[in-house]
Amino acid sequence: MTAGGRVLRYCLYGPTGGFPVIAHNGTPSTRLRRPDQIEAIHRGGVRVLMPDRPGYGGSTRRPGRSVADVAEDVRALADAEGWDRFAVFGGSGRGPATVLPGGGPP
Repeated sequence: MTAGGRVLRYCLYGPTGGFPVIAHNGTPSTRLRRPDQIEAIHRGGVRVLMPDRPGYGGSTRRPGRSVADVAEDVRALADAEGWDRFAVFGGSGRGPATVLPGGGPP
């Protein structure tokens, strides 16, 4: 749950000790991945955090949100997992979310 009381649902995929990655899924989509995708994540040795988009799956809607607002959610999710450093990626309608304000390399 965020400081503002919104719910952010997510799944973790990959080995526990894998390099942390926050993945932004496409439009429309949820945090749930197919078995072949989960297997590829495990083989890649990364720990992927896949959140539901606001208003999809189990995450609370965020009326009036902007693309930049995802940075706040990413920080809350990373903090929940204790991640200080992590990579981000996104595809389809979530590609713009990978360019975070004030961002740079992880």
